[in-house]
Amino acid sequence: MNVAALDERIFELVSAHRSELEQLVRQAVDTELERLIEAEFARRGNGSSETVGPTTKVCRDCGRTLPASGFEKHRHVCRECRIRQNREREQRRQAEPDAELPRPRDHGD
Repeated sequence: MNVAALDERIFELVSAHRSELEQLVRQAVDTELERLIEAEFARRGNGSSETVGPTTKVCRDCGRTLPASGFEKHRHVCRECRIRQNREREQRRQAEPDAELPRPRDHGD
């Protein structure tokens, strides 16, 4: 079979099955577009204006690396250390009940 006869046979087959071939091409293009869109969403995020934070953070007090859930939002000290710090602060306050609170300086005199 020569090239011209082969081209003619391909043309005949495509003409006879054009609607099925168009449908297969549309399905293949749709599938590839869905993959590309999913990959782009995975790269960019879900479009939310909120940024995704880190999954782990390092406590500035104890130096441990903990899951981000172990920290309060916008804090750099883990919950355990914050609780300990608050207890220590309360104990110091109770040990010195008569200690006067610092007052702002009077600039008018």
